[in-house]
Amino acid sequence: IRIKGDPNLTMPDGTLPPLSHLATPEGSKRMNTHTDQFFDSDMKQSKMSVSNATSPKYAKDRDSEILSLRDSMKARQNSYNAEAAKKIEEAKEAVFERIMHSANIVKEVLQRNMSLSEDIVKNNEIIDNLNQDIFQLQRENEDLRERLEILETITGKDSSILLGKLRNANQTMDPDEQDDTIETENRKPREEMKEFGE
Repeated sequence: IRIKGDPNLTMPDGTLPPLSHLATPEGSKRMNTHTDQFFDSDMKQSKMSVSNATSPKYAKDRDSEILSLRDSMKARQNSYNAEAAKKIEEAKEAVFERIMHSANIVKEVLQRNMSLSEDIVKNNEIIDNLNQDIFQLQRENEDLRERLEILETITGKDSSILLGKLRNANQTMDPDEQDDTIETENRKPREEMKEFGE
């Protein structure tokens, strides 16, 4: 078909160009023709029909995969929870053992402290008794010193000289006689002190 008219709308041989290649006067952008609109709508409908049309087998497989994935995630979560619970229980047991060990140590220390306190009380009582004994001995020594001074004034001689003479005399005696003499000499001062005390 040859149509005379605008040279921009005709081919060199005078025929019309295909409608799909018809350009705007600017020549920069493609213009959709009537046939292109029908073609595009058919393609869109076919794509939509393909995407929306799901076979029962595919749907079943997809559901099974979803269920399998869900079960797998649930199993992993349960495994993680079980492992976490196990670790928590182990940590609790370790802490409980440490607490019991510390409690036993504290108990032993308290028992030792109580025993030491009792020993300290006993030692203080012993020290008090010893102090009383020392005080009593000091008083007795003072009494004996006073009596010795009185005896020295009575005899008119120093008691140390008398003791030296007695020792020299005992060295020349037999052992048996020496023992008898020592007992007699020891008895005499006691009797004299007793009489003096009376």
